[in-house]
Amino acid sequence: MSHFDVIAQPAGSTASDVLYAALADNRFDELRAAVAYITASGVQELQQGLAASALKRSWLTSFDWCRSDPAALSALQQQSLSSVKVHDGKRVVLRPGCRPTTSFHPKSFLFTGPDHALLLVGSANMSRNGLRHGVEVDAAIEVAGHNKRTEAAWRQIDSARTWFDAEWSQAPSFAGLTSAYQAQYDRRPPSSAVLEFGDTSSFIRRGFTAEQLAQVAHAQTMWIEAGRLTARTSAAPGHQLMMRPLTRVFFGYQPLAIPRKTQLGSVLIRFDGTIHANRTLEFAHNSMDRLNLPTSGASGAVRYDGKILRFTKIALGGKVAYELSIIAKRERNSLKAASRRLDLSFTMPGGRAFGFN
Repeated sequence: MSHFDVIAQPAGSTASDVLYAALADNRFDELRAAVAYITASGVQELQQGLAASALKRSWLTSFDWCRSDPAALSALQQQSLSSVKVHDGKRVVLRPGCRPTTSFHPKSFLFTGPDHALLLVGSANMSRNGLRHGVEVDAAIEVAGHNKRTEAAWRQIDSARTWFDAEWSQAPSFAGLTSAYQAQYDRRPPSSAVLEFGDTSSFIRRGFTAEQLAQVAHAQTMWIEAGRLTARTSAAPGHQLMMRPLTRVFFGYQPLAIPRKTQLGSVLIRFDGTIHANRTLEFAHNSMDRLNLPTSGASGAVRYDGKILRFTKIALGGKVAYELSIIAKRERNSLKAASRRLDLSFTMPGGRAFGFN
């Protein structure tokens, strides 16, 4: 038995839908994924499905142009039954800007079992935009029946598996290249960010340009002056951090036109040694992105008023998370200078400064 389907985003089903179904399908026991780059938002998009899946997972990707997110690769590496390798990684990581000698550009996900297989192949990279929201076309080829392996569809599946296994055998492990790639990523030029978002000026004021959005999505750090979070009439400290609209892309969410008072989702935060799994992020009543900060840490209740906050992308238990720290002005000044070099230093109308690195 063989079945062929076209996944045309965003009108119908999405690549993410197909992957979630396959990750939960007990007819498969292994996933071989070859994708040109892997972003934090891509791992976040599939996070729940990956956490619940018992499949062995092999991820083959690239360092090309510093487009894969180090925290995303580390998160996949941390997951049980999961391995990450990098095409030509030892050579590319030594080249300025991780310029490849031969580009790595596949987008394929191959699920296999004893007598069942599914190949999803097409245009979608492993980002939330590629897997769910962007305009993409992918083909899903599904085959079943061990006694049918002579059929043309099975031969194509076997060909894809042979190609992957050959590339996998030659690629170095990400685990041995983590530090070297992080150093390259920290020095990446602004042009390395993939322009996966369009112009948002038609539905949001005071946002970012398409070029800035791309860089914000790929940034490793955000710093922001918290300002006053506590209401003047309240004795309890406030914890709702107001941010420029579309700052959400740093936290892995899309710059979509949505009604005010819409909850976007949650953010996994580690603060003062304590993990906070469900800090909500929303598009608030005042057309700003609002993040509900942790109310306490290991040292007890916390007051953020007047503080400078730093969020850093990290891998935590196989997931992409954000390390929240309260920093001194000296460190803010250093981060601000680095943000200026990337043209990612901003000031909100009320005077609060923020930026990305």
